[in-house]
Amino acid sequence: SRENRFSPGDGELPIHEILRFIDTDIPISIEVRSHVLNRLFPDASERASYLILACKKLFE
Repeated sequence: SRENRFSPGDGELPIHEILRFIDTDIPISIEVRSHVLNRLFPDASERASYLILACKKLFE
């Protein structure tokens, strides 16, 4: 479902494997529609910070 997405790297999609094949000079954007994250982080800035950290972990 589109409203119950996981943070990048936490779902079933092999995002680490996909990122290995993407040119490092290409900008990447994310969109995470999640009622769960909206409830956990009602403040949009806190939710964005959480998702930024999740994305950074993908590149470590």
